[in-house]
Amino acid sequence: MSDRDLDQAAAQQTAARLWASFTKDEQTLVRFGMFPAEKMHEAEMAIGGRDATRLLAVALMDCAKGDGGMIA
Repeated sequence: MSDRDLDQAAAQQTAARLWASFTKDEQTLVRFGMFPAEKMHEAEMAIGGRDATRLLAVALMDCAKGDGGMIA
């Protein structure tokens, strides 16, 4: 497994935990493509890696998609 694969797996796991901890209002923000800054920053620091922000955002959008979808 490459470092990129490991970073992506970490982002997916972190996003799943983060999604479950979000309030309904925070989940709605993510559905519109906006992310709670403080919680995102903490999660990004936990993931590390050079692409943590992008990987976490994509993983959170996947969580939203699996839980009713994104809003365009």
